[in-house]
This record gives sequence, structure tokens and C-alpha cells, in this order.
Amino acid sequence: MTPLLAQASPEEVRRAVEEVLGRPEYRQTAAGDSLLDRLVDALVEQLGRLLLRLAGQGGDGSWVGSVVLAVLVVAIVVVAWRTLSRFRRGHTVDPIVDGPTGRSARDWGSEAASHAAAGRHRDALRCRYRETVALLARAGLLEEVPGRTTGEYAAALADALPAGRTAFDRLTRLFEAAWYGRRDVTAEDVQDGLDAQAAVVAAGSLPSPVGGGGSG
Repeated sequence: MTPLLAQASPEEVRRAVEEVLGRPEYRQTAAGDSLLDRLVDALVEQLGRLLLRLAGQGGDGSWVGSVVLAVLVVAIVVVAWRTLSRFRRGHTVDPIVDGPTGRSARDWGSEAASHAAAGRHRDALRCRYRETVALLARAGLLEEVPGRTTGEYAAALADALPAGRTAFDRLTRLFEAAWYGRRDVTAEDVQDGLDAQAAVVAAGSLPSPVGGGGSG
């Protein structure tokens, strides 16, 4: 145990414990958190109360270092848990673009038009995104690769066609929300996707996509 820990008084330890456990990351979790998250929070709270009781019992510095070390361990565990939880929820991970690669833009566009006519807006928006990627790949502005993520496609296009970056990012967000977010998709969303696609096509002087005034 270091001299500093040995010299710490119970009151100093109490203040240190209260300061650490009073930070926002150790407070009650939001209502939307999982049952496991809330269980971890409850365990941390009980441990904190135990440490506070120990800190109020006085005594020499032999246990003070253990208390401080325990608090630090709790802090590390909780921060790591919260970080991993956010990672698992996909907040920091771009989704992989599923489906075949190398399919023609014409095929993707024809399928998109068919879905849109039948009111299958989610499928239509997905196909419009894939059609756009196929058009860009055909023009040599990016390469379709199995297992590639939406973020990797967006980064590749940002380098190859900066003028189309904003529109392609908008189309990508629409596609992600519809296909991976599982939210309701409307005809207006599909039209927003078409508008974003048209802006990308114009920026890259690409052939007009199917359903947009020509073939791809």
C-alpha cells in the first residue's frame, strides 16, 4: 500500500467514494436500458453503500487502500460495461451491406420500381441504395466488395466523388434506417431516396437509373 493511501483518513475515503459514485455514469440508468444494465447498477449501488459504511467505521489505514482500490475497480468495470453495451447496440458500428454483389444496376432498379409500385417501400428503398452502389461501381468510383459496410462505401465515395458525398450520405442514412432500423418506411422516404440518388447521379455524371428517366 502506498504512503498516500496509508495516510488517508476515513473521512477522506468517504468523500472519495461519494465523489466517484455520484458521477453521472454511476447514477440510475434510463428507463430504456436493459434489465441486465439495471441489475449491474443495483449491484454497484449496494457496493457503494457498503464502502461508505466501512469508511465511517474508522481505524488505521490498512483497509483504506482496499476501499479505494475497490472503488477504482468498480469504476473501471462499470465504464467498460456501459461502453460494451453501447457497442453491442450498434451505436458505433456501421452495418454490413447484405445481399449479392456484382448484380447490375438495371436489375436493382427494375426490382426497386416493382417494389415501389406494390407499396413495398422498405424493399424499394433498399434496392435504390443497391442500384446506386452498382452505378458507382460501374463508373469506377467505388468497388463492391462482399462484407463491406455502409460506412466503408460512404468513405470510398467521399474520396472518389466529394461532390456526391452529402447526397450519398443522405441515401445511406435512409437505407440504414429502413433496412436495419426496421422502422416504418413511407412513399415519402422512397422519394427522398430517389432525390438523393438523383443528386449522386448528377454529381458523377452517371447513367440515369431505372425509374428515374432512363436505364442503368
